[in-house]
Amino acid sequence: ALRTSRLPPEQTPQMWEKIKKDRPFTKAMENIANLTQSGSTENDNLALEQLSQAVTDYRKWITALEQAEDTQREQAEQKRQQGLTSAREQLKELQKRQGEVSADLDKANMRNPGDMKNNWPSTKMTQNTNVEATRRLEKPLRSLSPQAGLRIQAALLNMELAVENGDNEKFPQAESRSDLAGRLLRQAD
Repeated sequence: ALRTSRLPPEQTPQMWEKIKKDRPFTKAMENIANLTQSGSTENDNLALEQLSQAVTDYRKWITALEQAEDTQREQAEQKRQQGLTSAREQLKELQKRQGEVSADLDKANMRNPGDMKNNWPSTKMTQNTNVEATRRLEKPLRSLSPQAGLRIQAALLNMELAVENGDNEKFPQAESRSDLAGRLLRQAD
């Protein structure tokens, strides 16, 4: 019963309801025990026949149960792989956008502060898009790969700090945080 309770109803072998209701293996063992207690050769032979049949039926049941469990594991693995593929695609998009933010902030300490200030709203909008997308990806990615989840979390923190530094017109620090977020996103892949 424990193993069948772990299976979705549609994957539970058809014979389970009959086994659960009729308890054929328990009844066979009880009947065999009663037959062998009599000491009669005829009953012993009958007990052996019933034991042989019970073992055959039990093997069929276990084979069907194992096939159902294998199917469930294969489906779970397929679903996990699909989730991983989807997460990787989203991660690639995050990496691309983070690269754009880093390019916008590149060499901030050597550029005209007025230009940096004028370009900041557009850069901030791209960074905020990445912050929101990273938040959405963090939990699913963590369930697939805890290590990648930690890197995403650290990347998210650095993106937020990049926005904070940019808002305070500390563009070299924003550049540094953006670059670090980009590296962490690449490492999460």
